[in-house]
Amino acid sequence: MLPPKKAVRAFLLRFILILAVYSIPWRPIGTAYATLAAGFGNLVVEGAFSSKARLHFGPVGAADPDDARAAYNVELRAESVATRTVVSLPIDLRTLTYIPTAVFIALSVAAPIWERSKGVKVLLFGLAALHLFLVFSIAAPLVLFFANPAPMHLVELGPITHWVLDVLYRALVAPPGMAFVVPGAVWLLMLWVTR
Repeated sequence: MLPPKKAVRAFLLRFILILAVYSIPWRPIGTAYATLAAGFGNLVVEGAFSSKARLHFGPVGAADPDDARAAYNVELRAESVATRTVVSLPIDLRTLTYIPTAVFIALSVAAPIWERSKGVKVLLFGLAALHLFLVFSIAAPLVLFFANPAPMHLVELGPITHWVLDVLYRALVAPPGMAFVVPGAVWLLMLWVTR
């Protein structure tokens, strides 16, 4: 049985308003978000490939102070131990992680699921599942990049692993609409699991 049109319109209006507010590029939120993400990234890569390179996530070097979106960016800096060659890779966290998170939160908060504990479960378990995917969405292209011989080879991948990562990245991360599709799919899955 479908919900009444009035309930659907109310849900859509709440979703659009919440997402609009979350989508405003607030510089303090971007700075805090990028700082937390860089700290988490450094915990993950600390000691990894230490015999070949030193990896560090940090703020992007020459960020435009007038562009609030730039506050959401981080940079992975890889320095070769042997040659001292430095490779810097900018990562747009706003596009890759913040917007999908905002979409999921807006769907969860706008939905009429907050009776009892269902809303809390959907929000918390969904955010955890979504962020596992978002970590993959950043890690996959980095692994593929560092599997290439140049500019800095850090990862050995077999042809099948390389192919699987490449297909998953191109199918689930690269298309622009995935910032809405993946959070929506996780949200629907969480609604189904917690029913």
